[in-house]
Amino acid sequence: TRKDGSNIDVEVSANGTFFKGEKLIFSVVRDISERKQAEREAEKKQKNIEKIIKSSPIIIFILNLEEDYPEFLPYGMKHCLGYSDEQIDAMQGEYAEALFHPDDIGPYRNVIQKKYAALKDGEALEYEHKLKDSDGNWRDYFSQEFVFSRNPDGTPSQIIGFGMDITSRKNVEIEIEKEARNDEYANRNNHFFLLLQILICSNDPKTGKDDEKRYYWYP
Repeated sequence: TRKDGSNIDVEVSANGTFFKGEKLIFSVVRDISERKQAEREAEKKQKNIEKIIKSSPIIIFILNLEEDYPEFLPYGMKHCLGYSDEQIDAMQGEYAEALFHPDDIGPYRNVIQKKYAALKDGEALEYEHKLKDSDGNWRDYFSQEFVFSRNPDGTPSQIIGFGMDITSRKNVEIEIEKEARNDEYANRNNHFFLLLQILICSNDPKTGKDDEKRYYWYP
């Protein structure tokens, strides 16, 4: 406690020795208030991040590059993909291999992750991929990833990622493409029948006979 009555955080270290037959204790008291305040702020920040992630409708994770482990990903796996705690535990931390589509895991490991080192602060790495939900269905995802923290040498140490389910949008795009192909097919059939009618009806205007055919094409 300070003279003004405010409390401070201290660290006490003590050593014992004998002097002239008597046991003496030497104690050193250090003020660590600033360090403890920084620790409390970091803990508060961590709790706020966890609160946001747990209540988010999208997948959010923080990837520790040294350990190749995505913190907080299980929350998104439960809320967005429907996995149970038991299913998540059974993956033993191999989330990418368990969730990514076989066509996407290679590009993720060999292309996406190799781009982390060149990312600038605030620069987004964006890509689309498929994730497997708890029922075994493949869902389309759009991901954005940013540098979250760096090592003392400036290289990225953590990546924060956001994954948004775009399956509904992708399904709409597929239906639009399907309708466009059907319309194109229908138009080609209409052109074919129009040409066929012209061929049938195009008799020679001089003789009235059909021994000389006229070919017309209306695109």
